[in-house]
Amino acid sequence: QHNNRPCQNLKLTHSPIKQEKTKKMPLAHTPYRPVPEVELLARRYVSVEEAISGLEASVSSSTPGGSASDAVPGTSLVNFKQIPDILQCLRKDWVGLAPSDRPQCFVEVRGRLEMHMNPCFLGERMLEGMRGAAGFLLLHFDPTLQCVP
Repeated sequence: QHNNRPCQNLKLTHSPIKQEKTKKMPLAHTPYRPVPEVELLARRYVSVEEAISGLEASVSSSTPGGSASDAVPGTSLVNFKQIPDILQCLRKDWVGLAPSDRPQCFVEVRGRLEMHMNPCFLGERMLEGMRGAAGFLLLHFDPTLQCVP
């Protein structure tokens, strides 16, 4: 018998082409690095009273939602709105403890954030974008800072 199809009995082997996952450049209206990179500069333990006074100072200097300049973008607003309740719990639950019964668990950290923000936060909305970057870290454990800001 003559085979009219010479390639019929050939076994073709091929290796699949590896498609590498390439990072796509973001669109012009999205940030390149939306999650802030944190760098720890300094850390020190503080007393409950120092923690409360520092938190009071930050809350009194700017209350989110108070005015247009104090706006916070996205889900960070939820974290900022919880700060007054946290402050109240600190006053209620921690200040009443005897100093010998208080664990040394409050720290003050100084750090640096690097974040690429959406271009809409350039100009007069810069503070709003910076609050959003900082608010992203609030109430979540950060391995670089080794605490929950």
